[in-house]
Amino acid sequence: MAWWPGSYRIRIVDLTADKPDILHLKSKAVICRNRGKGTSIRYCTQNFAQKVAKRFGLDVARVLWTEIENDAPLSIQVAHLTRVTVIAGKDLLSATWRPARPNEIAFLKPFLIDFTDHAANAAH
Repeated sequence: MAWWPGSYRIRIVDLTADKPDILHLKSKAVICRNRGKGTSIRYCTQNFAQKVAKRFGLDVARVLWTEIENDAPLSIQVAHLTRVTVIAGKDLLSATWRPARPNEIAFLKPFLIDFTDHAANAAH
């Protein structure tokens, strides 16, 4: 996915696939990594999340938004998005970031294999 101010590799994961009978607070995960061609999504999280959610039919509030840091492949940041208000029919969001918890990293690990391999990441 590419647009100013950067270019990102993303993967959308259905977290309910192996346990469809359980209600998940976060039913999907968006895993992304900057391709080294611009800024981190941490500086444009609100726009990024809204564009991805609209394009792929996701509920912003039910997605685990993550970014893999380029300088530390197993350093994963997780965004918490909060709706601040509605302006002209559109949600205005606020984002805060935190390091992924060990259980989140373990849960996401099968989906990270080609995101954390520098050779594979450079080829995409």
